Amino acid sequence: MNSEKLHDAFNYIDDELIEETNRRRQKKPVNKRIVLRALSYAAVACVYICVIVAVLIFINGTHRRYNAGLIDDVGLSDKDILAVTDSIEEETSPSATQDPTKKPSQTSLATEVPEETSLDETAAPEASGTTDKFPSSELVQMSLNYVDEVNGKLYFSIKNLSDKTYCYGNDFSLERCENGIWNVVPFKESAIVTDDAILLLPGEEHTWCSVSLPEYFDYLSAGSYRLRKEIYGYENISMTFDLDRDMEP
Repeated sequence: MNSEKLHDAFNYIDDELIEETNRRRQKKPVNKRIVLRALSYAAVACVYICVIVAVLIFINGTHRRYNAGLIDDVGLSDKDILAVTDSIEEETSPSATQDPTKKPSQTSLATEVPEETSLDETAAPEASGTTDKFPSSELVQMSLNYVDEVNGKLYFSIKNLSDKTYCYGNDFSLERCENGIWNVVPFKESAIVTDDAILLLPGEEHTWCSVSLPEYFDYLSAGSYRLRKEIYGYENISMTFDLDRDMEP
């Protein structure tokens, strides 16, 4: 086919077909870089979402295992857990709050308030002197056995009511009550106090404790006195006693 016949054949092509061809030629091709960039962003977003979901599932599972471990440590059975849950729901329901005469269930978590112990209810030990009255909550107690005023000796006991081991020595301090005020009685210059360590085991009572007052004091007039001792790891304990007559070395 020569060029003349080809030129004549173009004359028979439909104009609409030519316009459609030109329109398609003028249309811009799709940029592959933009498409690839959008796909990469979508992939990264999917990875982030998967990581977040995995972390949430892990945290939820750990929390459940922790709660299950607490229940196992406490030793509650499924029946006990259901009973406690039902009692809590009953106490927090509107019907329970509106009825003040309703008694709480036996499984309710009630806190018992311990009764206060009056100091007057604690009996003082029988001795020839006046001793301090200790409440039942005192863990280490010191009580007077008797006073030997002839030789100037005090005999007393120290008792450990706790489950811990404490320690004390031979050191002490003496106070005299004057007009309701306790004043420290100074040791004489020649007094020597040895720094021994005596263990007081849990539940143990030392009934052989004694102090020879003439070894530490030159003169003590008749009156009310208080002897104080330090319990290492605990606190100071004390007891009171009376001297019916003056004591001289």
